Amino acid sequence: MFKFEITLQLIKGLRYLVAAIAKLKRQIKILETEIVTIKESNTFKTIIEIEDWDDYFSITKEKLLRELEELQLEVKARHYGDRKKKGL
Repeated sequence: MFKFEITLQLIKGLRYLVAAIAKLKRQIKILETEIVTIKESNTFKTIIEIEDWDDYFSITKEKLLRELEELQLEVKARHYGDRKKKGL
């Protein structure tokens, strides 16, 4: 009787392990697909090509500051134009 109980416990344990392995294999497949998708994205390709991050951020900062200045000038011009139309 004792040997039979051990065998049943081993079978249950093996079934649990087989199910756990199958679940992990499914998760691996999902992650592999996500990795391929990421590696094929334009964002990843852009990031991977950046050699000097300090330089990249410096250039990006300059571009954003110029864009900010242009937008501020545009807002001022619109505001001035609106005031002019109203005769102020």
